[in-house]
Amino acid sequence: MYVNQPIRVEYQPAGGTAGLTVGFEILDETGAKDLINYPDSLLTEIPLTIGVLYQGEFTPDEIGTWTVHVTDSLGGTSIKQFVVVKNIENLIIIPAMIA
Repeated sequence: MYVNQPIRVEYQPAGGTAGLTVGFEILDETGAKDLINYPDSLLTEIPLTIGVLYQGEFTPDEIGTWTVHVTDSLGGTSIKQFVVVKNIENLIIIPAMIA
């Protein structure tokens, strides 16, 4: 992930429950909530062949580790962190080791 490029947030609730209210909040690179630039928002429900997916996005404006907290109306939660670098050339790709 890199600065000024949108990051997609995806959430699949346990049991694939549709019709939920699913919100997400963003903690910026300092670990703080910036409600002016990144207000708490709702994810959009996307029906799948089996189950449902909730999606949204945000665009980080600084390098660092960004954290997204997702909560649904049945009490489900998820936390995801994204490491954001200045540009694509700063990404370090570590190949997977296969044993």
